Amino acid sequence: MKLLYKSLLSLSALLLMGACSDKDKWEPGRSEGDTMGVFFKDLESYDKVIEIDDPHTFTVKVDRLDATEAASVPLTVVSCPQGVVVPATVDFAAGETTATFEVDATDMPQKTSGTLSLKIDPAYATLYGAGTSEMSMKITITGGWVLFADDLNMTAYYGRVPDQMIGDMYLLEGTTRFKIPNFLNSGVDMVFTLSDPANDDGERYIIPTTNYEWSDDEYDIEDKAWYLYDTAAAQYPSIWTPVGATSDKSLEYLLVYTFDEGEYGSYMIMDSEYMELCTIVNYASGSVYWEYLMFTYTPMFDPFNQE
Repeated sequence: MKLLYKSLLSLSALLLMGACSDKDKWEPGRSEGDTMGVFFKDLESYDKVIEIDDPHTFTVKVDRLDATEAASVPLTVVSCPQGVVVPATVDFAAGETTATFEVDATDMPQKTSGTLSLKIDPAYATLYGAGTSEMSMKITITGGWVLFADDLNMTAYYGRVPDQMIGDMYLLEGTTRFKIPNFLNSGVDMVFTLSDPANDDGERYIIPTTNYEWSDDEYDIEDKAWYLYDTAAAQYPSIWTPVGATSDKSLEYLLVYTFDEGEYGSYMIMDSEYMELCTIVNYASGSVYWEYLMFTYTPMFDPFNQE
């Protein structure tokens, strides 16, 4: 019995000695300087909507902190829509802090959406710095433009633009992207999408997608206003006269506000059968006025529940 007791004591001592050995000393983790610090920028959204007639390839930017050497940085595909192809690496030349890789959605089926998620190899990725080592984007291949309403009617609250029956409004199939051709007789289409009501107090706010320029205007509402602009021609539309207006009410600019929670109460919202815009109307004569434009229409289908 004494022999067994002594044996157990000896075994316990050996275990304690092993638990306190140098092999189990704490070692610090990797620091930012241990990698090239490769990262995707923290963008509000990487989502990509590709219209049926647009090129089905696009590039994605990747940045790094240490640009000393050339490097081929492995990309890990976490999820990928059917028909989408991405390269195995993103390649940096020596001295380059930014590189791009191409996403090819040529074989992605029409009128479908899918999520592409990528990760930068941990051996190269940023650890604690700017950006993120993972990126996720929703890729949508649309159908064509379909007629959404043919009775779009506009009423100006202050009467500074004549009330008018505009007529047709279109929807890009498979999206919530809308188009009003020749907006207010300007020769420029008003094209916009909508915010997610789940993120915006239940409202669907209008977000311009083309034919606009952001404005940090005199009221200092940064990035919440946009001028009607001809993107293809890279110029503002020339002075134009809305339908029903007299020549002295010709317009030089039209400044449209996105929603703002401040004292100006400006907003652009859309629901199933109406939308409202807050604008500043610039007459060719130089006069400037606030205006609220209200639109009503009868939708041909529910744009928020497309099958």
